[in-house]
Amino acid sequence: MYKYNDYLKLTRDYLRNYPYYKQAVEAITKDIGYMQDRLAHESPKTAKYGADTGGGYSELNGVEQAANKRMWLERRCEELQENRRALQRQLEKVDAAVNALSTEEQKIIQMFYFDGLTHQALAQRIHLSERSSQRQVRRATNRIALILFGLDAQQNIFFLRGA
Repeated sequence: MYKYNDYLKLTRDYLRNYPYYKQAVEAITKDIGYMQDRLAHESPKTAKYGADTGGGYSELNGVEQAANKRMWLERRCEELQENRRALQRQLEKVDAAVNALSTEEQKIIQMFYFDGLTHQALAQRIHLSERSSQRQVRRATNRIALILFGLDAQQNIFFLRGA
């Protein structure tokens, strides 16, 4: 079970790494396309039988090596697809959580986490004190954590303030 700081730490990590997750999805998509292209052109060689063992680096003949390579490519492609699906699910959850905030809170999250502004720079942009900007970021982050982690997080995130 997560504790108060765990939920918030995970939420902050998701928000800070959001742009990188988007880039990772694009990179994985390209890798999957490359693997599928290789699979389309990968075909086992014709088996030939004879007295010579063929030598080489393994005990597999050419057909077995090609089949082994194809199976590895298929497994790797499936792993990449699962990774992409997991990242996309997480991005969708973060998107939904941010979209559930007020427009003002969305802008604060955008500027602080996605644009990388400091609390001081954020305070200047939204015309508040630095302490108020910190409070605004904390409140919005708490709300996102509640949306991402549900009722389990509610008791742990808001246990001091009651709301």
